[in-house]
Amino acid sequence: MTESTLTKFPYRFDVVGSLLRPADLKQAHKDLAEGKITAADLQKIQRDETKRVVEEQANLGLKAVTDGEFNRSWWHLDFLWSLTGVDKYDYHQSYKFKGDTTRTDNVELTGKVAVNLDHPFFESFKYLQSIVPEGVLVKQTIPSPTMLFRDNRSDNWSKFYDSWDEYLTDLSNAYRDTILHFYELGDRYIQLDDTTWAFLISKLNETADQPEEHAKYVKLAEDSVKVINGAIRDLPDDLTVTTHICRGNFKSTYLFSGSYDDVADYLAN
Repeated sequence: MTESTLTKFPYRFDVVGSLLRPADLKQAHKDLAEGKITAADLQKIQRDETKRVVEEQANLGLKAVTDGEFNRSWWHLDFLWSLTGVDKYDYHQSYKFKGDTTRTDNVELTGKVAVNLDHPFFESFKYLQSIVPEGVLVKQTIPSPTMLFRDNRSDNWSKFYDSWDEYLTDLSNAYRDTILHFYELGDRYIQLDDTTWAFLISKLNETADQPEEHAKYVKLAEDSVKVINGAIRDLPDDLTVTTHICRGNFKSTYLFSGSYDDVADYLAN
């Protein structure tokens, strides 16, 4: 990847990715869980709503649009669940947002991590690509690879790998292969969504006077840089890769706080 690719911004403004779910889509998810509709019924509503928000974004003059992430129930977990070697389980704990709680879904390793060429996000991308107006680019958002080794999600890595570094290498390669397949399907704009840095800001500050604990989070920051750089190495020059970092957002509540100064050096790497 050339230096110009790393520093080129696709547009002066666009949407982050997630949009508020409309009432009929939220109801459809409930109806599916209760067995009142089929997965095909849900997909039809997802696609109808996706078409609507794509048209609205284009009418506003946006040159890059997303599907609002209407094809998933979480901004990150649905994507991770469908990687090879990763599956869903009930963590029995909610994310600790300030003043609210979430579902207790989570992810865990079930084998060696690799790309899944049957990943449902590829089909969703193809649909989105088919409905964007001429001159408008699809922005595909996916969670950063760092989201798979946060929050106990990779605690059982030693069941499948001889070393932590071997696992991180596989994770980088799985993401790189996934990004390249999106590219083969016609995508030219990928965004990696990442709350890890805000998590690290909080943890690095909390453990400032606890050398051993602090060192764990420094290592996590270093590993995050390593995995992300491995995932985006040697990509095509006409593929734009950006990142979105935030402090979490659920019903206008947040998870983390603190200044980005604490992780600025890592982000520059």
